[in-house]
Parts: sequence; C-alpha cells; structure tokens
Amino acid sequence: NAFVRTHWRKSLVLTVVVWNLLFALAPRIPLDSRPPIDTSMLPRSELFLLGGIGYLHRGCDYFANLVLTCACAVVYTIHILLPFLFLGFLWFRDRNKIVRFAFVFGAMNLAAVLTQLMHPTAPPWYLEKYGMAAASYSMSGDPARLRTVDEFFNIGFYKKTYGHLSDCLWLVPQYAWRVASSAMYFPCASRTLDVAVRRVC
Repeated sequence: NAFVRTHWRKSLVLTVVVWNLLFALAPRIPLDSRPPIDTSMLPRSELFLLGGIGYLHRGCDYFANLVLTCACAVVYTIHILLPFLFLGFLWFRDRNKIVRFAFVFGAMNLAAVLTQLMHPTAPPWYLEKYGMAAASYSMSGDPARLRTVDEFFNIGFYKKTYGHLSDCLWLVPQYAWRVASSAMYFPCASRTLDVAVRRVC
C-alpha cells in the first residue's frame, strides 16, 4: 500500500544520508572525544579461530604470488562498485526491490559506522608494523600487500590512495565485507523486513 511505499522511501533517505554524513564528519570529531583504537581485538580473534596456533591473515603468505596478488587487487579495487552492479541486476530482475535493497545496504552501513566510531580497531597491517602498541588517529594508512602491485607496475596508486589516510578507524566491520554480505543475504533480509513492516503498519 501507499503507506508502506512512503515508509521505505523515508527510511532509505534517513539511513543513506545519516550513514554518509557520519562517515564524512568522523575525522572532525575531536581527538579527546574519541575512544582509543583497539589494536588487540583482531589478533586475538584470529588466534582464537586458529586455536592459538597462529594469525589467520598470515596464512596468505603461503599462497602469495604476483598473479594472485594482482587478481585480489582488481577485486578489492572494484568492490566499491558492487552495490551499483547489484542494483543494476535488480533493475532487470525485480525493480520493486531496488528501494528495499538500498534501505538494507544503508542501514547496515549506518550500523557499521556507529560501531567503528564507538569501537575503532586496527587492521592486520598494523600488527605487522607495530605489534599491539597503542595506535593514534594521526597515523597514516598503509597499502599492505597491495604495495607489491605498485612496485611491479611502478604506479604508486595504492600508496597514494591509502598512504595519506588514517584507516585504523575503519576495519571492523569492513566495507568490502558489507558489500558482499548485503548482496548475498538480501533475499532473506527482504522477506524478514516485509514481515516486520506489515506488523508495524
């Protein structure tokens, strides 16, 4: 009905606008108002998942080669376009679900940014460079293994992209994971939200 359609449109605007505003304004939050960056949560989680025998991200070292690194770099670079590609898929498959997917995606990213603001965590490359020493919001980012691609092609793309940014704040939950999971779980989430909206309305 018309009320449900209006409800989704307003929710879409609210989630997407607030999410992007929070993300854009986060660097302007005074340092004394921010929580300390947790540098131990990810390493401890990896140790727990592997039963204490090592760090999960270091398992990639056993399969590291230039071809695989370049392939991963391509996927990682274009992942920001995946929501738009999925919207294109929905356009041809079921246009009625476009607004609902945008709402689910916006709500998930809004929750993610709030989580990152309340409990910022350091990425794997931080552990390799600094261990579990205290992190600072003034630290620059790092391209990590993507540096290999820069060096091979002599382009400096990833160094320029990540080197001047402080991405310690934005690890968990990561955007690349959110993009993939939102597309994968959307059919189930859409049915659940349908039931919820009908009960509320």
